[in-house]
Amino acid sequence: MVGHPGDRVRADGPARGLTITASSLVETTPPDELPAALPWPDVTARTADSRLLEFAHPTPRTTVPPKLLKKARKAAGLDPHGAATAVSALVAERGTYLPGVTTVNTSAAEAWEQGAGVCQDLAHLTLGLPRGLGLPTRYVSGYLHPEREAEPHRPVAGQSHARVEYWAGDWYGYDPTNRTRADESHVVVGRAATTTTSPRTRASTGAWRAARRR
Repeated sequence: MVGHPGDRVRADGPARGLTITASSLVETTPPDELPAALPWPDVTARTADSRLLEFAHPTPRTTVPPKLLKKARKAAGLDPHGAATAVSALVAERGTYLPGVTTVNTSAAEAWEQGAGVCQDLAHLTLGLPRGLGLPTRYVSGYLHPEREAEPHRPVAGQSHARVEYWAGDWYGYDPTNRTRADESHVVVGRAATTTTSPRTRASTGAWRAARRR
């Protein structure tokens, strides 16, 4: 088997399979202190006629039940940071993390009806609520490091993970599954309006080395 950077892999003889081992260095940093959020009128004005509109309206995958949206609108009296946290709490109060009860095609409304799902479902539910308040929100796919105090160079099992980012003058990450701000444990692979438009990677990974943190 012969390969060169930028070239196709060439097999010199019969082959029954192909194993590719990739290594990446990931550097993450702790989040800064939250600055004051833009007032709601400014968020609305900045969103109008801009690329933020893509992330400001519900999609078929992220549309939530009307009763849930009505509850979420009570958070409109908070600033955008507080509203994003409050609506995420609504999802966490009902949505139990339970693998195997949903599929990649499950909608936010279906996940809410079941009251359970995985991080993708909780992210979709959370997407629909801030958007219902007029707060642009996007889906983030990536990884979650399983150990906050991991030792460098010690292999650990990697965990694919979905979360959200909302726009309040800048993009701010929030993890509705763990009810926390995104921090140095969260690694970004792609961002999009929903999971159906988010880049995905499919690979078999034996271990993921601890991210080097600043």
